[in-house]
Amino acid sequence: MESENIKEVNFKERRTSYLGRNGPGHCIGLDLYFLTYDDKLLITPINSKNKQARCDISIPGDDLQDMIDKLQELKKFRDEAVTK
Repeated sequence: MESENIKEVNFKERRTSYLGRNGPGHCIGLDLYFLTYDDKLLITPINSKNKQARCDISIPGDDLQDMIDKLQELKKFRDEAVTK
């Protein structure tokens, strides 16, 4: 379910996991919600039953660009490492 402030990322590889309040689980993707009332990005794993897991990470809106920059750096590192 996507909208202007909700996006979903589905992983191609299904061997991804998370550690939530109920212990470890298999993760097939992420729900990304931008909470305008709180100026935060909420990241929630999607479990193997295609439901939101009981695990959230909230990132302040003011720190989103720094997070995006770091993810781009990690992607560049990954791309260089995989091509060696």
